[in-house]
Order: sequence, then structure tokens, then C-alpha cells
Amino acid sequence: MSDPRVEAVEEAGRKAEQRLAGYQNMKEEMAQLRAAASSPDRAVTVVAGPGGSILNVEFRPEAMRLSPQALGRSVMTTLQLAVAQSARQSAEIVQRFTGDQIDIAARVNKVQEEIFGPAPELPPPPPPQANGSFLQQARSQHPQHPPQAPPRMQPPPPPPAPRPQRPGPPPRVDDDDEGFGSILR
Repeated sequence: MSDPRVEAVEEAGRKAEQRLAGYQNMKEEMAQLRAAASSPDRAVTVVAGPGGSILNVEFRPEAMRLSPQALGRSVMTTLQLAVAQSARQSAEIVQRFTGDQIDIAARVNKVQEEIFGPAPELPPPPPPQANGSFLQQARSQHPQHPPQAPPRMQPPPPPPAPRPQRPGPPPRVDDDDEGFGSILR
């Protein structure tokens, strides 16, 4: 017959190992997390990673037609959407591994609604352009306007002219004071 205390300790050890393996899986899923959001006009796309870190900001040609202020607002709004989506995805991952004791996803959504308002419907990110023809890919990577020559390098400015030196003290002349020093000092 086995001791119930030993069995309880062994069972607790097995559960701890299972939790540890689950947390390792959760950590790996979190490292792979990517949340993309695009502006309504699709001029700006932002990809956020774990913890809301910004992994990529992409501008399409439409972005260059916006005023600096409108582009700034579009970037900030799209950044917020991507970061919020990253937080929701993180909460869902944590929820799967921690169980139903606490509804983490609902809490994150509630806080986001309090801060940002209701979550807007996000358009899907633009599809990758890998399936287009070679010509389509080349045109998307190289705009139609002719390339500009790189700016010419300016020669470095000449070194400044040396500053005139002040004359130093006159050289000391040893006189025959027999080691007692000059009486003029």
C-alpha cells in the first residue's frame, strides 16, 4: 500500500510539469503573435507584435497624397488599432492556457472600450503581392515616375585659417645675480 502523502506530492509534481510545459507553449505562441491593422483607405498598414511592439509600418502610394496632418492621424489611429488587436490576441492566448477561472479576454476588451471606445470593424490587411506577374511585381516595387539622380556630394569646406598667435613672454635671460634672484621680481 502506498502512502497518500507521497501520491499527493507526485500528483502535484505532474501538474506542475504540465503547467510549466503549457506556459512554455504559451510563451512560444506569444512570440509568434502578429496583429495587422490597415487604415480605412488602406494607405497605412501597421503590424504589432507581442506587448504591442510595432514590427512594421507600411505606406502605400495613396499615403503620399495625404497632407502631413492627415497622414499623421492615419498612422496614429492605425497604430492604436494594431496595438489593441495585439492586446486582444495576447489575452486570448493567455486565456487558453490559464483556464476559465478569470475571463482575461473580457477584462482586456472592457478596458479597451473604456479607453478607446467600441472596437471598430477592421478591414482585412491587403493581400501580399507575391502571386502577381513579374511585371506587376516590378511595377509595384518601382513607381512609374523616372528615378531621380542621387544628390551630389558637396566637397568639404576648407579648414579655417589659423588664428594669429599672441606673442609669449620674452625669453628669460640669466643674469649674474649669483643665485639670489633678480631685484626686479
